[in-house]
Amino acid sequence: MLNTLLKNDCVHLFVDHNKNIFNIEILSSDYNSDQKKELIDYINNFWIFVQASEQKYHIIINVHNLGLCHIGIFDEIIKLLKLLEPIFVNHQHSSCLI
Repeated sequence: MLNTLLKNDCVHLFVDHNKNIFNIEILSSDYNSDQKKELIDYINNFWIFVQASEQKYHIIINVHNLGLCHIGIFDEIIKLLKLLEPIFVNHQHSSCLI
């Protein structure tokens, strides 16, 4: 079962609960500060939920649609993932960057 958590012109966050996969698909680099904050909040809150519910998930980050000169949002996601590392130790199976 796929559930969309957030979808706009710049990003699509969705979860496959049957396979325990959390997907971050960056659709465009044309995001504003409100969209960036919303994305970061959704990612953070998802992993807090996973920790609280004692589950484990894979994470797929798809930045295929970004050009090399537009990776600013990717940098923000990496910073957040580093902050979430204590949660990942017990609640993340694997990660994949596409």
